[in-house]
Amino acid sequence: MEQSMGETIPLLLNNTPQINHTVTKRFGGLLLALVATFIYSLATLIIKMFHNYHPFTVSIWRFQGMIIPSIPVIMLHMFCAKKEEGYAKMFGIGPGIHTARENFKIIFLILVRSVVGCTSTVLQIYAVDRLNLADASVIVFSSPVFVTLTAHCFLGEKAGWATFLIAILTFLGVVVISRPPILTGQSEMDANALEGVLFALGSMILATVVIVILRFLRDVHYTVVTLSYGIMGSLECVCLAAYAGVLGLPHGTHEWILASGLVLFTFLGQTFLILALKFEQAGPVALLQSTDVIFSFIFQYAFLGVSPDGYR
Repeated sequence: MEQSMGETIPLLLNNTPQINHTVTKRFGGLLLALVATFIYSLATLIIKMFHNYHPFTVSIWRFQGMIIPSIPVIMLHMFCAKKEEGYAKMFGIGPGIHTARENFKIIFLILVRSVVGCTSTVLQIYAVDRLNLADASVIVFSSPVFVTLTAHCFLGEKAGWATFLIAILTFLGVVVISRPPILTGQSEMDANALEGVLFALGSMILATVVIVILRFLRDVHYTVVTLSYGIMGSLECVCLAAYAGVLGLPHGTHEWILASGLVLFTFLGQTFLILALKFEQAGPVALLQSTDVIFSFIFQYAFLGVSPDGYR
């Protein structure tokens, strides 16, 4: 009996940290996703306050939140690690890690994520400009069901029949937010609301693609993904803003403070989202992102004085 107890106790002691580590890792990913959603809600609130600026201009400011904080983090990481190991750990690529074809696939997906993510951000700002904060958030963050379906098709994650039912209900919710004449009793549809809904839908679809790609790139260091996203987004928006003649800077101390907050919240939100997708599957992370709707209702009532009506 003593020998049996002597063998059992070390076994339990060895297994317990592994179980705790797994549980902590799982719920840590969900907690990171919730924090990222809250921070992104604050960033969206600031964007709504910049309603006098063109979406291209606001997007440029926002993308600096991807570039400025990422550079020192990457430099610090490369300085502390050995050069060869540093590159391998940062980019998740290398001769000893993946084949040449897989390395090319990772680099290609980083670029695709940057372009698609930038376009999604611009469309979201357009949607916020034309809709109430909560309305835009309801559509943009209704992506969990579509993320689950996409992750099921491309990443092999689980999806049941309830997912398809929720997808139908989601589209019905989008129809209600667009306020068609059959519901409002008006003679014609609100063109501004229709444009906002279309922009929000486009942003939601592209955001779905982004989350699935980020899940695939979970072995790549978060600052590499964030920096590439910021650079590509800045280039795209600077070109578009220059073409439209809307390049500009914030005016006054108040707007500079808001712009600085937008930069900070963008970086933190993006960082927490990428880290969450390293520990948790795409479906649950996207589901937690839908809590942005709750935060948006609270923020628009507290800071913008917009109360819910019969459609939201």
